[in-house]
Amino acid sequence: MTYKEKLQQEHPDYVDKKYSGGCLLCPYSYGYESSENSEHACLKLKGDCEACWNREIPGTQRTAEAATPDGSENN
Repeated sequence: MTYKEKLQQEHPDYVDKKYSGGCLLCPYSYGYESSENSEHACLKLKGDCEACWNREIPGTQRTAEAATPDGSENN
């Protein structure tokens, strides 16, 4: 499961094209990871919010209902 998929499940109103990367704020803002891990990912991805939100959450499994094969959201 990606951070974006988790946000879509828990806070669907915060997933929208109007937000940078398609999501409001950063994964650490929702307790999905530490601020240090989010900052490290941001630097590694050169500020690409979409790539950050589309990272797999460590230790999670992908589920059929989580996303379509191309990674887009199920609605």
